[in-house]
Amino acid sequence: MKEQGIQKQIKDYLTLKGWFVIKNNTVGVWKAKTKHYIPSQSKGLADLTVIKDSKVIMIEVKKKGGRQSENQIQFQKDWEQHGGEYMLAYSLEEVIEKIL
Repeated sequence: MKEQGIQKQIKDYLTLKGWFVIKNNTVGVWKAKTKHYIPSQSKGLADLTVIKDSKVIMIEVKKKGGRQSENQIQFQKDWEQHGGEYMLAYSLEEVIEKIL
């Protein structure tokens, strides 16, 4: 399954369980008019931000065998250094096991 499909599963499931889920725009934008790609200004930002009962978790979703980019690794270090919770998830089942 593609990462986008795994993200949707996680988002839908956590939403049903009462979490507020934000799908972060981690991809740039293609401007057809100018034929230019504008990269995201949030390099390394996790795919999902999930919030429930004052608990905030950043979730980076990867398909099986996928690896974090250097920017994603740096974001994780920065987030955790400031007390944030971060999860690297390869499946919905993994999120259920770690969060719920």
